[in-house]
Amino acid sequence: MTEKKKKVIIMFIAEAPGSTNNHFYLKNTNLFRAMRAAFEQAFGKFSSADEFLDFFNKSGCLLDHLYPLGKETSAKSTPYAAGQLADRIRLIQPKHVIILMKRIAPNVRKAAIDAGVSPSEILTTAYPAGSEKNRQAFIHDISTWLRYILDNF
Repeated sequence: MTEKKKKVIIMFIAEAPGSTNNHFYLKNTNLFRAMRAAFEQAFGKFSSADEFLDFFNKSGCLLDHLYPLGKETSAKSTPYAAGQLADRIRLIQPKHVIILMKRIAPNVRKAAIDAGVSPSEILTTAYPAGSEKNRQAFIHDISTWLRYILDNF
């Protein structure tokens, strides 16, 4: 018997994961807290971090990274990383790609288009760190897009 493939509606792509002790899926990063705030703005409060992460997953959302190993984030390694990302996007086949950092947008956008994602289904927002302005822009953008994308899927 084969396992049914989970449909990914939104593939969020950030630059690189945190350390082995700090990671979105460990529920202990700024990105996790900002993403939870955006989802709560769109859908209401979650009683716990686990409840939010469960909702995130069941909603067809997935987080990936341009540099999945988080080590080589140099311009020299970017073409290889973007090619690998395109392969993962092609395999996952998300309906939408949301890029979580403007600086990586050109490379991620190209990878997504190369993988078959329609340019109109690729969005970009600020990474929710560095300033409160970035955090607020992230929460606003993500919550607005979530309501539209998930309500119309």
